[in-house]
Amino acid sequence: MPKVMNANDVLIDLLEDNRRRLHRVIGEMSDDLLHWTPDPGANSIAVTRYQCIQMALLDNVRHLGEIFSLRAMWDRRNGVI
Repeated sequence: MPKVMNANDVLIDLLEDNRRRLHRVIGEMSDDLLHWTPDPGANSIAVTRYQCIQMALLDNVRHLGEIFSLRAMWDRRNGVI
């Protein structure tokens, strides 16, 4: 019987597929292409990729903070702490 996927499973699957495709495409690019900029004030693909990774990491940290904050709130509400 096939596994029934919920919305989170679908989103995780799509994000993982996107990550695999991105790694494959970037892995095939030369260093010159990764660091090329269309004009002196523009970011290269490498810089843009780095910034996206940093944003994702910050979002993960923020999300973890929310989880722990919710857990503490739940514990206080239920007399655990």
